Amino acid sequence: MGVSRGLRLPLLSLLPCFLLSPSLSDVPGAQSPLAAQEDVSYAREDVDEVTRTLREHYYDRAWELGGILGAEWNEKARNAIQLRAWYALNLARDGKSSEAIEIGEELVERAPENPWAWFALAGSLFRDSDRLEESYEPSRKAVTLAPENLDVLSLRADIIRSEESQEEAIAFVDSLPPGLGSHPLLQVRKAVAMDRVAGMEEDSVMQAEAHDLFRKVMALDTSFLEPPFFLGSRLRGPQHLDESLALLERASELSPSHEVHRYYWRALQGRRDISPEEKTALVEGAMEAFFQQAPETPGALYSVAGVYGQLGQTEKRDSLWERVMELDPDSPWAEWILVSRYRELSRELGEAKRAGEEEDPELKARYRRALETFLMRPEFHRETLRGDAYRNLLYLLRDQEEVDPEFLYQVVRGVELYEGINTHIIHGMGPTILADHGSHLDYAEDLAREGLVKVEEEVEDYHERGLFDSEEEYQEARGGARGRILDALGWVQYAQGRLDEAEETLLEAHQLAEKNVTVLLHLGKLYEARHQRAVATDGGDTGEASFLAQAQDFYLKGSLIPQMGENPNEEALRAVYEMRHGSLDGFDAYFAEASEVGAGSRKEEILGERLDEPLTLGDFALETLAGDTVTSEILEGKVAVINFWGTWCGPCKVELPGIQEFHDQVKDNENVVFLTIANDENPDVVRKFMEVEGYTFPVLIDDGYVSEMDVTAFPTTWFTDGEGKIWFEKRGWSVELAQEFGWRVQALREGATL
Repeated sequence: MGVSRGLRLPLLSLLPCFLLSPSLSDVPGAQSPLAAQEDVSYAREDVDEVTRTLREHYYDRAWELGGILGAEWNEKARNAIQLRAWYALNLARDGKSSEAIEIGEELVERAPENPWAWFALAGSLFRDSDRLEESYEPSRKAVTLAPENLDVLSLRADIIRSEESQEEAIAFVDSLPPGLGSHPLLQVRKAVAMDRVAGMEEDSVMQAEAHDLFRKVMALDTSFLEPPFFLGSRLRGPQHLDESLALLERASELSPSHEVHRYYWRALQGRRDISPEEKTALVEGAMEAFFQQAPETPGALYSVAGVYGQLGQTEKRDSLWERVMELDPDSPWAEWILVSRYRELSRELGEAKRAGEEEDPELKARYRRALETFLMRPEFHRETLRGDAYRNLLYLLRDQEEVDPEFLYQVVRGVELYEGINTHIIHGMGPTILADHGSHLDYAEDLAREGLVKVEEEVEDYHERGLFDSEEEYQEARGGARGRILDALGWVQYAQGRLDEAEETLLEAHQLAEKNVTVLLHLGKLYEARHQRAVATDGGDTGEASFLAQAQDFYLKGSLIPQMGENPNEEALRAVYEMRHGSLDGFDAYFAEASEVGAGSRKEEILGERLDEPLTLGDFALETLAGDTVTSEILEGKVAVINFWGTWCGPCKVELPGIQEFHDQVKDNENVVFLTIANDENPDVVRKFMEVEGYTFPVLIDDGYVSEMDVTAFPTTWFTDGEGKIWFEKRGWSVELAQEFGWRVQALREGATL
């Protein structure tokens, strides 16, 4: 199966025989699998066959099956180092990297001159996100001991790709002697690296070369799983659907892996030439056929459950989830089920909040219980998932007025130890919430100060990697990141009663992040506290330059910044206004006047974002959800607004109520055309989404146009004039969408920006 079948092809006859044999006796410096004479009841041929099968499972991505097979032999063939190495790699890929690392460390200690021992350790560390960087040296050691072994070189290329760069991995493969570097196993690594580089640099030429290399390898070795699987899973967009489907079907025929089959089932769901009912029947038939040939392992059940969830058959999904929990509650798949459960509750809470529904205490309590149930697991296969749960629990606690300080500290500590991704949450939100509740303030201060160093390093790293389009963008990102952490530090200092230091810190944060509503809120609170202290010590604080006047000024600035959901500055502004004036008389007029001025400034800023040189809108002919065809010809002579979105895109869904509002405003305007283009693989998903949510704005289905026009950020909205020139490009979601879109449309109709 997979690579092993390819290894029997004639093209490998030119390679040294030890490259093809699973026996260590052919590898210089390596012990044979049975180097120490054991009292065993199995033959050498048994060990060789199991080793070959474990290797097949690894390259066929059937890691769960490899783990099941290898478990028995790992105990009874302790000296079969190559066999145990392949078992370790299957375990690591199946989400059990800690167990795999233990095997690798044991093998290295027992046989430090054996390349398979180092191979086992490198491959196991490579699959542990917390210890990935440790895999580099063991992989180098393995190559030193077995410099012509294809498996060792392949793993080394994968690790270079992750630890150094895609370019370095390409150079590594190219540096190998022709008989090695040209082997399908290494050429696939090169193709993957090329495809990644092409994606990061938006290089369509290199991407085409990478895909051609996959096809070339497929032609050399028709039984090798990786080329059709990698290419089939990378081809995006409706224009590639037929080829992707054919490749993934071919891959599913080559492998017993539920992961490979899941990709094929997903591709079937994307078919556009048959009805939803026919697609469902096809997918269910394919899953039934899979189980007729594959065992009901936890991983396989989990994959099938996930597909049933996508099909909307939640009862079948939940039944299979329960089966997984019964079979192996400690498995990585059981871990993912618990994660899926709390994320589903999180989505329900979020959807209810966006819909303006009253908070459901029972739903919130269930969500908290689900998070805590997950965190009570005795061990975790993925520490990042533990961090994910702690982060979600922190978000939940943020909105609660009364929180046990010790429990809150444990949650923030959990985020610090395990989240490891979002510095602004670990070192910004964490200290801020601790300060809100007066909990562990010294720890909170240390956490914030550490964050100042980390955000500087992160932004500088992004800068060195060329991820900013301009120096201005780099400085803006640098200031915003530092400003968020300074805000957290200043708020901790405020909670500690160190008002002078807090003022200095928060003012610096405001200077760096002028539109951060939280910074403005904290400055308002600070000046309220200074007012209270002045009244208590000096007997008064009045006048236009008073602390209370400064608090009102900051609250007003914060209130005028559009924000999704409630803006706490507004309530604080009303309270301070009433405090200063003795009542709320005149507040509405005061705020309306300020809002009008603020809107004028915002409008000027938005219209100032017009492109110096307009982009040209490409021609299109796309189908609606009803199957009608709409072409770009309908835009001629009219101002057009085209929004790119997807049901898979969280920020897109956040702004859809605004999209609907804007559509309602312009739908009867014959001089304006408003269209949206959904970048979903499966139109049925979009159709159902629109029906459930009750949206009526026009939707066209992407057929590759999004990729052709190089739209890579979602949501993105274009604003074009009557000649098809794009003068405004809005990337990201908008809070006051209908108003801001309307300003751009008005400017284009009046020719104000041209």
